[in-house]
Amino acid sequence: MFQSLGKREPVAYAQNIFGDILLSVGRLEEAVTAYTAALTLYREQGDRDLASEPQAGLARVALAENNLPDALAHIEAILAYLADDGLLEGQEPLRILLTCYQVLAAVDDPRAAEVLGEAYARLQERAARISDKAMRRSFLENVPHHRKIVAAWEAAQPG
Repeated sequence: MFQSLGKREPVAYAQNIFGDILLSVGRLEEAVTAYTAALTLYREQGDRDLASEPQAGLARVALAENNLPDALAHIEAILAYLADDGLLEGQEPLRILLTCYQVLAAVDDPRAAEVLGEAYARLQERAARISDKAMRRSFLENVPHHRKIVAAWEAAQPG
């Protein structure tokens, strides 16, 4: 429907979510197709921030295939954007940062610690805005990529 109306952003968003679903069930080639379609649409709109979402998806696919050079190439585009703008907002910036960390850690890149630190700081900043203790805990523990950021941060701490 959105395609027929010429509404590109909702189509790109749907393609990105479709890529996530396909990746989660192991349909990697189809996930690449969906993420690539989303990435193309966001780039055509000139939206580098939202383009980071499917770019990270492509990195997750490459990581799942143990294709570290491609995974790294995908996140380099995200890291270049961060270096230019210093901000990443999109729909799931913490998931994007987690993907960047995971790829950098997989290739023993020293930037991994810095990216993890940024992801953890942003997560804690957001959690601090939740006044209800049970809701804050749920935010940190029940969102899979939030839980992974906390676990990676805790594992990286000395002692």
